[in-house]
Amino acid sequence: MNINNVWAEILIEEMRQHGINHFFIAPGSRSAPLTLACAANKGVQTHIHFDERGLAYYALGYIKASKKPAAVITTSGTAVANLLPAVTEAFLTRIPLILLTADRPRELIDCGANQAIRQAEIFKDFTGYHSDLAEPTDRIHPKYIQETAAKIAQIALTTNLPVHLNCPFAEPLYPAQGEPPASETMIYMQSCSKSQIPAVEILETVETSALNLTSSHKKLFQKPGIILAGCIDSKEKAEAVLKLAHHLNWYIFPDPQSQLRQSPDTVMYADFLLDSEEFFKMSAGIETLLIIGGRFISKNFTRLIRSMDHSCRILLTENEDIQDPDHKASMIINMKITDFAENIIRTVEGNQKRVPYQKLPVSDLNSFAESNMDPDEDKMNEPAVIRYISGHLPGALFLGNSLPARIFSKFAGPAQYGIPKIYANRGASGIDGVTAAACGIADYEKEQVTLITGDTSALHDLNSLALAAEKKLCVIIINNAGGNIFAMLPGARDCGYMEKFFALRHSYSFEHAAALFNLEYRMITELKQLQECFPPKEKTGIVIECIIPWNETPQILEKMKKKTEGLKIPSGA
Repeated sequence: MNINNVWAEILIEEMRQHGINHFFIAPGSRSAPLTLACAANKGVQTHIHFDERGLAYYALGYIKASKKPAAVITTSGTAVANLLPAVTEAFLTRIPLILLTADRPRELIDCGANQAIRQAEIFKDFTGYHSDLAEPTDRIHPKYIQETAAKIAQIALTTNLPVHLNCPFAEPLYPAQGEPPASETMIYMQSCSKSQIPAVEILETVETSALNLTSSHKKLFQKPGIILAGCIDSKEKAEAVLKLAHHLNWYIFPDPQSQLRQSPDTVMYADFLLDSEEFFKMSAGIETLLIIGGRFISKNFTRLIRSMDHSCRILLTENEDIQDPDHKASMIINMKITDFAENIIRTVEGNQKRVPYQKLPVSDLNSFAESNMDPDEDKMNEPAVIRYISGHLPGALFLGNSLPARIFSKFAGPAQYGIPKIYANRGASGIDGVTAAACGIADYEKEQVTLITGDTSALHDLNSLALAAEKKLCVIIINNAGGNIFAMLPGARDCGYMEKFFALRHSYSFEHAAALFNLEYRMITELKQLQECFPPKEKTGIVIECIIPWNETPQILEKMKKKTEGLKIPSGA
């Protein structure tokens, strides 16, 4: 065993001692010391994928579901560059993705050496911390490696941000090659492997959970209000928001990511109803708006925020990030959602008054929306497909970006099997890595996971279907022959080049892709076929391809929007 392998084993073991026990690995020779250290460590679990871009999203999905940091290991060169899309998503959504990237030693950078790029600071704008590990040598005490491991684990755990440790290794890279390290180093490594506690212990500080509100602040919560619930990552937090809304007698307008979109205690169809000019006007006149989570899928929600010029807009954030792209916040509160709800319920007297349409019970408002929705549910169109799937989800759901997420936001119906946990990549909102992230979630979730994605997104991440075969994952591909979302944008639609340069209209099918990766496959051309095969009976990966005619969905959505604009909201008792 050489010095590279010894350092790598100490690094991986100390990371394990600090709770990092899942490592996502792509093949490579320069990263062999790190890979073999994971293989030799019985306390860690490894996940392997040949495509580094998909690998990083795979890890990101796993971290989303488990809420624990995990590490990605790659070789040097463009393998590292391929991680960037997932790193940006992780940074924007605070996912503690740890990057262990192997590198050439410094003397081989910028001199024409093979597979050598400037990778030391490649993620510097998208990490909570980045650093180079020293090149392994007996001159440095191994405690240095342990302190480094403890530091990156602690930063990932406390900031929930990506962390990058660039690891230069000079040859030899494999245990049977080269000279063994100094005996003192070997003795130290052996003692570490027998230890049951971290070599470096880091104590956590206790945060305060008190909220000091003035009397004028309390009055804001006693006025008529609305809660816009955005990205909320746990059932516990979602339930806290429900309790808060009940106490304040406020409506909740739920985004799919809020874990409340299919809750009967919220205005489930707020996104749909906000197409009504009357409903939008009445909502915009409410005196207090509480924004929780942000990153809304619905453009109606962001349009509402912009229109509430005479309202107090309170932004609740769990970290120092300010999710206010329209710069409309009147007040920003940095606090855990559960602590905030508890403080308001304890210190602010509940509001018993409702105004205009808020006199209408939530159940009546949802029933009114459903009676006016008319998405042709017996026909094979995108709203009907997604509405059916939303009502029959057997477990968690991952929503791809583009049209599927927007249609789910507007039309998803009640959930027959309980409210599902909903995931999405809404940081950078890219269409890359959607399938891989869903596979990471399926790795953690014990129940069935359903992915709803568009055909362009599926093509973008085709390699990641290789991860789906042995997982409880149902991949629903809405194939409408291209990027139909551009047809929703008047500028792109009317420029004369929409199909060629924007939508990229195609005639591809995913049947052979499913066969390539040993996945079950169903092609759906009629809604009754979907009803027969979803939820799927298969215990392993399946692709269900729903064929939707080109450009049909934008026409249906535009027709429905025009009808909804004139809806008159019934008055409450």
